[in-house]
Amino acid sequence: MNRSSPPALRSTLFVPGNRPERFLKAIQAAPGALIIDLEDAVAPADKLAARSAIAQAADQLRGACNALGVAWFVRINAHGTPWQEDDARACAQLPLDGVLLPKPRSADHVECIWHWTGQRPLHLLMETLHAFACIGELSRAPGVQRLMLGCADLMAELSIHDDDAPLHYFRTQIVMHSRLAGLAAPIDGVCLALDNPELLAREIDRALRFGFAAKACIHPRQVPAVDQGFRPGPEQVAWARKVLAASSDGRAVSLDGRLIDGPICEQAARILRSAI
Repeated sequence: MNRSSPPALRSTLFVPGNRPERFLKAIQAAPGALIIDLEDAVAPADKLAARSAIAQAADQLRGACNALGVAWFVRINAHGTPWQEDDARACAQLPLDGVLLPKPRSADHVECIWHWTGQRPLHLLMETLHAFACIGELSRAPGVQRLMLGCADLMAELSIHDDDAPLHYFRTQIVMHSRLAGLAAPIDGVCLALDNPELLAREIDRALRFGFAAKACIHPRQVPAVDQGFRPGPEQVAWARKVLAASSDGRAVSLDGRLIDGPICEQAARILRSAI
């Protein structure tokens, strides 16, 4: 049983915290979650202004998100920076649905952030070798609701330039530990190509094959493709309904020449749940 009950989402959309004129435009794209970024997208000289801009827009943002069913998160700065604690404490004063924590260090670190944010649900951005070395304890830390994969920092730390096969180990780890900890299926990292729908489609397909349930976006035009890609297609839904009609209680039966039993029925039920 999941120890958290996050809203269903297929897409998240990052927007820089120092670009308040983009906040409402991002919400209009209707992603599953809006993530206003205080970390990588904001230069050090702009950090405080960005935090202030979010606070000033908070009520308007909450209303706009509620109107379109969009969750609202803030990505705070990482451990070791002079801004993290103040970012986290500022989040406690905002009407947020959660906080995205980059480069988590330990379960104790995560728990501290959770308390600083007023016990807002936490998504952990898994993007360092250290984070993956302690992924088991991080995934079970208080307040953790979901994990997200971050490829760019991992690639830099590993000194590699291929975000496909060389990172498959990390994809398997994040999906496995999400499942073991009872979390929602993880969120895949961003596609950095803004005008390459074919590449985005391949990344969505890869994420699905590994067991991710959503993908992060960096531009509003990526959102519709991601939402559609993570929604089960008509053939999948029809197959799932057929399976559950043949074996609603998980008993072993033959269907179209194939054995259907409990695990297959659970897979079919999961497809129908994700189609909603």
